[in-house]
Amino acid sequence: MLGRLGLTRSDAVLGLGGGSTTDLAGWVAAAWLRGIRVVQVPTSLAGMRGRGHRGKTGVNSDHGKNLPVGAFHPPAGVLCDLDMLATLPDHDYRAGLAEGR
Repeated sequence: MLGRLGLTRSDAVLGLGGGSTTDLAGWVAAAWLRGIRVVQVPTSLAGMRGRGHRGKTGVNSDHGKNLPVGAFHPPAGVLCDLDMLATLPDHDYRAGLAEGR
């Protein structure tokens, strides 16, 4: 898909969404051409608290818990719009407060 779009090393992938989406975007950016830039825009509190800026990316494999196919690929930038948190269900907001503690 990225080849059909003609993405080169001067392009970037945009990860817009929750933790799984930004993890996938980071992994795709790390894998394409051995690494192109990724800009993360997390929309969940958990994503804003740490997933977007650490650079640990990956997608789960079927071989067990915490055995992802992934890479370490820090983003070129992370944009957090706190107004997005107002759209989260209370359960998701509370879960994001507890993540990583």
